[in-house]
Amino acid sequence: LTLAEREPLAAPAAAPSTPDRPAAGDRDSTELFVGRLRELGVRVSVVVSLEAARQGLERLVGERGWASVACAPGLRWEGIATHWTVEARDAQFGLCAADWGVAETGSVVVRSSAEVRRGYSLVPPAVGFFVLEGCILPTVGDVLRELPSDGLALPSCVSFISGPSST
Repeated sequence: LTLAEREPLAAPAAAPSTPDRPAAGDRDSTELFVGRLRELGVRVSVVVSLEAARQGLERLVGERGWASVACAPGLRWEGIATHWTVEARDAQFGLCAADWGVAETGSVVVRSSAEVRRGYSLVPPAVGFFVLEGCILPTVGDVLRELPSDGLALPSCVSFISGPSST
């Protein structure tokens, strides 16, 4: 799931724009990112609000009949509260808020933390990501430049998730 408009959240600073490289979160980066994901067979929903993303996820959980969803506590909400589990090994679906998307590769980048465990994106057989449009960067290099400059300590793990195996 991709959010097409930024909710009022803190986010990394935008990468500089050049004539050959679009700026972070611009329409060209978003279109390229969505296109790359679709080339990989990923189901993508572009929505304009967090509420629309939640509604889309609730529909997807219902369509697929998933009984359990694992995610960080900050992503849980009442609409499907009966589905939440803290144990990724028991979940049929994992849900993550991505730190960045990489337009050129269709990669999703997730920093691990005490709250955002790697298992949410690696263990369940199906995984979904919320990616804010303003966090879609043109290249992997742009993400690597953001890591040390965003004011946060480097995490123990930064996952770049892409390709048919989603690893």
